[in-house]
Amino acid sequence: MFRKSSGFTIVELLIVIAIIGILAAAVMVAINPGKRTAQARDGVRKANLKTIATALQTYYVDHDLSYPPDPAVDDGTQFSSAAGGVWIPGLAPEQIKTLPTDPRQAGLFHFFANALEVSANQVSKLLAKGFSQKIPGSVEAAIPLVKSQRQVCSILGTNQQAVGIDGQDAGTSFKMWDKVYWTFGDTVVEGVGYPIPNNIASTTDLEASDCILMTSKSSGGQATALLPTVSGELTVWPDGMAHLELGAGHFFYMSVRVCTATEEDCTSQTFVSSFWKVRGIGLARFPFNFSLPSNRIGNCSPITDCLFWQETGGYGFEIAGATTYQAIDFIYVFLNESDNGIDQQAVRLARVPRNKASVENKNAYQYWNGLTSTWVSSLAGSSRLMTFPGFFNGVSIAYNNFLGKWTAIYTTDNFSKVAMRTAASITGPWTTNDEILYDCTGLPPGSFDLYCYFGRQHPEYQKNNGETIYVTYNNYENYQVYLHEIVFNPPPLPSPTPLPSPPPLPSPSASPQVGEDCGSSDRNYCYVVAEDRKSFGLWAQLENLEDPDLWDKPNANCKIDPESVFGQGTPFNYCFVSPP
Repeated sequence: MFRKSSGFTIVELLIVIAIIGILAAAVMVAINPGKRTAQARDGVRKANLKTIATALQTYYVDHDLSYPPDPAVDDGTQFSSAAGGVWIPGLAPEQIKTLPTDPRQAGLFHFFANALEVSANQVSKLLAKGFSQKIPGSVEAAIPLVKSQRQVCSILGTNQQAVGIDGQDAGTSFKMWDKVYWTFGDTVVEGVGYPIPNNIASTTDLEASDCILMTSKSSGGQATALLPTVSGELTVWPDGMAHLELGAGHFFYMSVRVCTATEEDCTSQTFVSSFWKVRGIGLARFPFNFSLPSNRIGNCSPITDCLFWQETGGYGFEIAGATTYQAIDFIYVFLNESDNGIDQQAVRLARVPRNKASVENKNAYQYWNGLTSTWVSSLAGSSRLMTFPGFFNGVSIAYNNFLGKWTAIYTTDNFSKVAMRTAASITGPWTTNDEILYDCTGLPPGSFDLYCYFGRQHPEYQKNNGETIYVTYNNYENYQVYLHEIVFNPPPLPSPTPLPSPPPLPSPSASPQVGEDCGSSDRNYCYVVAEDRKSFGLWAQLENLEDPDLWDKPNANCKIDPESVFGQGTPFNYCFVSPP
C-alpha cells in the first residue's frame, strides 16, 4: 500500500522561492538600505527618461521634425512632471500611453520604497543597539538637526595678507562660471588710516573643508576697493550678487551715511563707536578683470538718485540689506526691513526677470504679498516674509536638497548664535522659530559683544546635496571672517501607513497641465525644449552621488551643467539630450 507523498507541490515551491527572494532582498537592503533603495529608484529614473526620449523621437518624425509641444498650443520651453497627467503636452497618449514620473512622485511606488526604507532602518537599528531601539509609534527622543559642526578657519589667507589686508567685514559669495567671487565690507589695510569701504576676491578653490584660498582685488601690491565711496557716503557695503552677462557680475550695495547723535534713530546704536545709517540700496556692476573699475547703475548725481530702495521711499519702513537667489527665470531679492535704517526686524521678498535690462530697471521689480498670495508692483504693498525678534542680520536663502526644504540662515540672539528657518516654498510660509545651528560664544576668539554677526551660507561649497554646508560669520574681536562646517542628520523618515487605495483615473481635461519652475522642482522630471523645437533635454535627480552617469562624471553621456539651465541650487544632476 502506497502512502500519500508529503513533498511540496509546485505552487508551494514557488511560494518558498518567492519568500527566500524577499528575505534575501530584505537582508541586502538592511546591510545598506539607503544606497540599495536609492540605486533602485535611480535605475527607474534612467529607464523612464529613455522611454520618454523614444516617444519624443517618434513624435519628432511624425510632426515635421519638431519636438512637442506645438507652439500654437503651448509656447513654453520647460515642463515639470510635478503637474502630473500629460505633463509634456501633445506627447500622450499617441506616442506613449502614460507619461512616467519620478519614483518619489509616484504614489504606490513611493509607499513601498518608504516602507522598505523604514523597515530596513528599524532592523539595522535593532541589530546595532541590541534591540534597545524603540519601535515606530513609541515615544523616543527627536533626532537633532545638526549631526556635527566645527570651526574650519579664518578665511583671511596668505594671498589677502600679501596685499595688506588685516581684517574684513561681511562675506558674500556667488559662483560665476569656474570661479567663486567673494565680496567684503569695510576692509582694514596696512598703511591706510581708515578702512577701505569694501573689497572683492576670487577663487577656483571649491573645497571648503580645509579653508578657502582666494585672491583679492589690488593695485601696486595693496588691496583696493571694489566700489569707492562718493561724496556724502561714509562707506559702501556690497551684498547679494547675480550673473547676467559674460565677463561681469552685478551686486547690490548698501549706501551708508553718517548718522548724527542728534537724530532720534541713532540713539539705539550703543554698541558701536561711530554712528551710521543705511540710506538705501543700489545696484552696481563689476568686471571679472579686477584691473577694471566697477560702476554704479543709474544716474548717481546725487547718490540718492541711483538707489533702488532708499530711506525716503515712503514705504513706512526702510531697507538695510539685499541678498539674492538666482533661479532659472527670476532673480529673487530678500530685502532686510528696518524701522530706522540700522536695526533689522524682518525680511521682504522681491523678484525680477533674470536678464540684465530688467535687473537694472528698478521699475521691473515685483514684491510678494503673502496676505493675498500675489506679486505686487509696489514695495509698500508687500508683506513680511519673516519677522525676527531682537538683533539679527545676514539672512541668506538657498534650497537644500538633502533636507528637502528652502533654508534661511542668519545671526540671531544679539549676534551670538547662527540659526536657520525653513520653508517648502520660497514664498513661505517660513517656520517662525530659530533653529540654532551653533552657539558662537564658545568659539575662539572671544569677544565682548559681537561674537558672530553677518552669518551667511555659501551653497557653492555644499556637499552631498546639502548634507554638509558651509557658513561664514564675523568676529568683532579680531575683525575677521570665519568659515564653519555644518553636517546635518537625515530628515526623519515617514512612519509606515496603510496601503492606499488605487488612485482614480484622471479625468480628461480640455488643456494639458504644465509644470512651473523646473529649477527648484525636487524629485521630479523636467523636459526642456528649444524655442525652435529642434532639440530637447530631459532632466532628473539621481540620489546616488557616485553614479557614473551624473553630469559632472568623466564618462557621463550628457555633461551639461544643470546650473547653466536652471540656475543656482537646482536639484537636477542627470540629463538625457536629443541626438545631434
